[in-house]
Amino acid sequence: MRAFLAIELPDEAKGEILRVSDMLRKSNLLQGKFVEIDNLHLTLKFFGEIIEKEAKMIYDVLRQIEFQAFKCKLGKLGFFGSRILWIDIIDNGSIKKLHDIIDDKLGDFFSKDERFHNHMTIARIKQIKDKTKLIEFTEKLRINPIEFSVDEFKFMKSELTPQGPVYKELYGFKLK
Repeated sequence: MRAFLAIELPDEAKGEILRVSDMLRKSNLLQGKFVEIDNLHLTLKFFGEIIEKEAKMIYDVLRQIEFQAFKCKLGKLGFFGSRILWIDIIDNGSIKKLHDIIDDKLGDFFSKDERFHNHMTIARIKQIKDKTKLIEFTEKLRINPIEFSVDEFKFMKSELTPQGPVYKELYGFKLK
């Protein structure tokens, strides 16, 4: 199974991202696949293909993590190259700390992600019609900095279908 760890967003934050995605679609400045609202999440760690035995081991390790709940908010838009459009998630460094703890705990079993950047992918871009105009548009686009609490992260399974990925929660891990 394909698996990953994620922080899910509350409906209010998802609604704001949907509003921003709709404005980007209507701008006609790019063509691509926008992430479905139900699939929006921040990936803490991507495992790729794992077997049941590995999933059990991951669960056993992660259930021992003690970490304080924290707040974060939606930030600005950004790009990874010309193919990924993302939204920044602003916090006090807690997301990176949680990621690093997870990486350390699982370091004997999975490679560490040294390039982690807390963000949420909102679109995979196929074509940009006018790069300069798109950058200007995204810089001017006002994003409501919806604040939300993170009191849990989830161990998710990803099933690839012709319609796109379908995510299913395997386990939830509460923060203090």
